[in-house]
Amino acid sequence: MKFFLYIIIVFLFLLYPTSSSGVIRDSINDVIFDWTIVSLLVFIVLIFYGKLDRKNTIIGSLIIFYLTIMTLVSNRSDSYSTFSIARFAPVCLFLLLSSTKIDYKISMNKLFPLFDIVIITIIVFNILIIFDNNIVKHFIINNYSQFYESATQNMFIKKRPVFTFGVYTFASYFYTILFLLCTYSYEITKKNKYRFYYFILLIFNILLASNFSILSSLFMIFVIFRTSIKNRNSKEIMFFSLFISIIIVWLVNNKELIGYYQESLFSLENGFIGRYSDSGVLMINNEYLKTHPNIGFNIIRNKDLTYTDSGYFVVRLMGGWILLIPFYYLLYRFIKNNFRSKYLTFLIITLVFETVIPVTTYIKFIYAMIFCIVYLSSLSSHELIKFKRNDYGRS
Repeated sequence: MKFFLYIIIVFLFLLYPTSSSGVIRDSINDVIFDWTIVSLLVFIVLIFYGKLDRKNTIIGSLIIFYLTIMTLVSNRSDSYSTFSIARFAPVCLFLLLSSTKIDYKISMNKLFPLFDIVIITIIVFNILIIFDNNIVKHFIINNYSQFYESATQNMFIKKRPVFTFGVYTFASYFYTILFLLCTYSYEITKKNKYRFYYFILLIFNILLASNFSILSSLFMIFVIFRTSIKNRNSKEIMFFSLFISIIIVWLVNNKELIGYYQESLFSLENGFIGRYSDSGVLMINNEYLKTHPNIGFNIIRNKDLTYTDSGYFVVRLMGGWILLIPFYYLLYRFIKNNFRSKYLTFLIITLVFETVIPVTTYIKFIYAMIFCIVYLSSLSSHELIKFKRNDYGRS
């Protein structure tokens, strides 16, 4: 039962379609269906393998109450304000997830092979994307398009290895957390296949060529370097130095990729400047918030407001500055409760990516968190058992 449920989680995280024949699943029926599935999953995990954190539950309930009041106020003060299930469901599910302490472990004898399948699938798909394979290209565009009609299609113009994550920002976030799972797996097993996995995830991340793939790639390089130094293994340090040297030479000689990075860094329409500059898309939100401090679970039909591009602005748009601190405080407590000693790394990564996209209210975030929590908990138990066996053997 445990392992079967985990396979379902893996499928929902990596392979559940976000579009049909290239048409994004954003109709009311599709939205209700998709969020019903994730709701059922969270309830199953909570009932069988978790418990509620009392403090988080109280804070989450107060947030729901506050946003419900703001929704009613917004509807009365702005005739163009309309309640949206696509705004309501993600927040409620995040609040439910954030209130959950998960105690869900599986034997690593089952998880290690499954994790291999996950990473190898990503590698195969992305290599085919890089080499412009039409079958994979059409498969992903048809089934995994996101945001707006041509967003995912545009990823293939520059052969960005986005797998089924649709756009480079989400891909970069999920590659980063998968990279961390690979590093932790290597630290415990010392198997070189995990080194291969995290090096190739770094390469995919570099090829995404976005503002935040730069930051996450530098973070990955730092983690690999720290791991090599920590292990005090001269061969690892030499291999790391050789790999980084090859990457630098490759980048210096890859004018096309450098051009993509320059375009991303200095674009007035995309990236950080395109979001946060005086002419950025989020400034429309800023102006609206001056006269309408919060809109709850509504969308505003007569304004070109942006409901993506920044998790912090999305939260402000719903509940103003009052909501911002408790919302991310819940994120902090959830990650600390469930990721234990590894919590700070995952928290910082998530908070950084929230500046460019609302990761925490994205449906795959819920699947990814459960996927990571189960894997890390099981890996920690595996390490403890291994340590006890070694200790017993020495005695």
